[in-house]
This record gives sequence, C-alpha cells and structure tokens, in this order.
Amino acid sequence: MRGLIELKISDAIFHRFLQITAEALGYSVTDVSSDNIPDVLIADPDPKLKTDAQGPVIFVGRQEQFKDFDTTDARVIYRPFLVSELTEAIEKTLSDSPTIPDDRLLLDKALQKASYGKKSISLTEREYSILSLLLANRGRTVSLKEIENTVLKSDAESNVVAVYMTFLRKKLEKLTDRKLIENIRNVGYMLRA
Repeated sequence: MRGLIELKISDAIFHRFLQITAEALGYSVTDVSSDNIPDVLIADPDPKLKTDAQGPVIFVGRQEQFKDFDTTDARVIYRPFLVSELTEAIEKTLSDSPTIPDDRLLLDKALQKASYGKKSISLTEREYSILSLLLANRGRTVSLKEIENTVLKSDAESNVVAVYMTFLRKKLEKLTDRKLIENIRNVGYMLRA
C-alpha cells in the first residue's frame, strides 16, 4: 500500500471514479468515516477545508466551482483532467508532506486487511470490526461490554472476546514485533499503535 487517501467528494459517480483510480494506482482509499488519518485528502472545493484540514488536501472540481475559492497555496485539479494529472498531484503532495511512517497501523475496509509498514494481513469480519473499534479509540481502554455490544451485537457472558483477541494478536504478530493490543485486566483492551 502506497498511502491512505480520503475522499470527500459529493458527486457519487465522481467519488467512485476517484476511488477506483487511486486503488488501481496502489493507494488505500477511505471515506470520511475512516478510523485512520489520511496521508492525502481529495475533496470538493471547500474554503473551510483549506484551513481546517489536518493534512495535505487536493481540491478537485469544475472551474466554476472555484469561483469564490482562493486557490493561493492550494493544490487544485480542474475537471475534466487526465489520470496522469491526478497521479502527479498525489505523488507531489505526498513528496511535499512528511514521510508516511513505517510504524503506523492502517486498515483497509474494502479488502478487510490490516497493514503495518510494508506488511499486511487479512482479517475476518469480526477481527476487522474489533481492530477498527480499538483503532478508533487508540490509547483508550475499550471495555469488554463495549466490544461485545458493538462488534458481537450481544451481551454474551463468555470468553468470545478473549478468543477473538487471541486470533487478532497472533495475526498482528506477523506484522510487527511490537505488542499492539494490551489487555487491561478485567476491564478491556487498548490499542497502543
């Protein structure tokens, strides 16, 4: 995976085109509900995003959409454009921003995979859901009840969560030597990634 791209595009067909194109170029693509911080945000022209975005943004739209938009110091691609223009803009944006750390846990919802550095693993639906919940609450203990209610959709009084955590930890060991999931005894689990 070359990096994580978030799409914030209102036109559903154009959104899908950008998603397919970016994935074909080897990027992982997410929408605004992602648990991960993107390396690049591709968005409709939005002056608020220009100042509030947490990372680099590429604004994409028709020329008339930029009528009241200050394009100074903004990376802009006007529609229609060539795929090579999009590729060049993404590469330039990534090269201008800090390097993607090799020690960052990323999730790919479409492929149900977890990546850490240059390695990736496939996850079951429940493993993905648990890891996604932990990643969304990184650094905070997620209670057993919360995992049971959110992921398992039940109040099971069993060791189901512990069993899935064992599976998940074994898979994550294939990605890194670091212990990513910590068991907070009798409370829950915390992701340290």
